[in-house]
Amino acid sequence: MEHRIPKAFFAYPSSSPTLKKSIQEAVHILNSQGYIKIKTWEDCSTGGKFILDTICHEIDEADLFLADLTGLNANVMFELGYAIARKKRVWLIFDQTYKKGKNMFNQLKVLTTVGYVSCCNSDDIVSKFYKENPAGDIENTIFHTAIEPGLNPGGYHKILHLKSQHENEAAVRVSNLLQKRLSRQIILDDPRESTVRTLTWYGSRVFDCKGLICHFTNPEREGAYLQNTRHALVCGMAHGSEIPLLMIAEGDFLSPSDYCEHLKNYSTAREALEYVEDWLPSVEQALKIEPNTPKVPRSATRLAKDLRNLRFGDYVAENEEENLVGQYFIQAAAYDDAVKGKHTVFVGRKGSGKTANLIKLKDELSKQRLNVVCVIKPPPYQMERIVTLLKKYEYLDVKEYTIESLWKFLLLTEIANTAYNGNIPHRAQLML
Repeated sequence: MEHRIPKAFFAYPSSSPTLKKSIQEAVHILNSQGYIKIKTWEDCSTGGKFILDTICHEIDEADLFLADLTGLNANVMFELGYAIARKKRVWLIFDQTYKKGKNMFNQLKVLTTVGYVSCCNSDDIVSKFYKENPAGDIENTIFHTAIEPGLNPGGYHKILHLKSQHENEAAVRVSNLLQKRLSRQIILDDPRESTVRTLTWYGSRVFDCKGLICHFTNPEREGAYLQNTRHALVCGMAHGSEIPLLMIAEGDFLSPSDYCEHLKNYSTAREALEYVEDWLPSVEQALKIEPNTPKVPRSATRLAKDLRNLRFGDYVAENEEENLVGQYFIQAAAYDDAVKGKHTVFVGRKGSGKTANLIKLKDELSKQRLNVVCVIKPPPYQMERIVTLLKKYEYLDVKEYTIESLWKFLLLTEIANTAYNGNIPHRAQLML
C-alpha cells in the first residue's frame, strides 16, 4: 500500500517579518524531506487578496493545522478557531523572546490550557516539529480533549452574544434590541462581568447554540486588542461549526483582513441596528424549533460518558435560567422566607446566589395567578450615569432627594410597564 504523506496548513502573521522568514524556511525544509506536505496562507493568495473561503478549504483539506501565535494576530486566531471547530490536530509555536507578546498571551488566558512550542528560528521549528511529531497523533485534537467533554447533551436553545469592551451608543442599542426580541434566549459574554473564560466555556456555548453575534471594539479604545483577539478565536469556531454568525465593528476595524467580507462595519448606531435586524429573523425562526433532547443513557457501559458530561451549571445565573429553575436550584432559608411573603433582602458578593434566588422566586411566584412579578434590573450603564449625575450635586440633602425621586420614578414606571404589557388579572397582588 502506498504511504500517504500528511497534509498541513501553516497560519502566521504577515506583520512579523523576522519570524515570517523563519517559518518560510522551516516549511521549505520540512516539505523537501518528504515527511509532510505543508501549505501556507501565502500559497492561497489570488491577486493580492486573501479569500476566507479559500483558506478554510485548505484547512479542511489538511490533516494538521500549524500556527504562529506570536503577537496574537486576529486573522490567525480566527483561523485557529475554525481549525478547532473542524476537529483538526493543532500544533502551535510562539516566540517567547518578544516580551510584550508573551505578556499579552498570558493576559488572554483563553489559551492557557493549550500547549505551544517556543521557537525563534527555522532550526527551532524543524527540530521541535520532529520531536513533537504532531502528524503522528492526528486524532489528538483540542475539540476532543478540551471541548467535547463540556458539551451539553441537549444543546442550548439560545444565541451567544459577545459584547463590546465598552458600552458605546451602538453597543447599548444592540443589547436593548436583543433583550427585547430574545429576552431569556441569550447567553452573554460581557467583558465587564468576567475577563476569564476558558476555551471549554466558549466551545460548549458555541457548538450548542443557535447563533452568535459578536461586537468588536474599536482598536483605538482601551483594552480592545486582547478582547478582539479573543472574539476572533470564538468567531472562527462559530464559522467552523456553521452556525449563523454576525460580526459587527465600529469604524474600519480589521479592514482589510482575510474575513472582512463577513464583517459589518458601522459608523452610527443606526447602521449597527440595521445589521442586527437583518440577521435576527432567521435566527428567531431557528429558536422556535424545539431541540431534540436525547434520552439519558442508562447502560452501565455509558457511565463514563455520563460522568464526563456532568454539568454543574454556569456561574452567571442569567445564562442558565431554564436549567436553574427546573433542575438544580437549592432552596435555602432566605428563599423560603421570601416565598412566604416576609420582607427579605439578599446581600452578598458576586456569585453568592442573589440572581439565582431572584430567578427562582420569579418563576415560583408567577405560577400564582393573583401575583404579578415585576423584575427590575437596570443595565450597568444606567447605574453608572446615575452615579455621574449624583457627583454633580454638592449638598447631601439634594443628593438624597434626587436618589429618592429617581427610585420612585423607576419603580412606578416599571410597575406601569408590567401592568400595561402583562395582562394583569383582577385583584392581583404586586411583588417587586
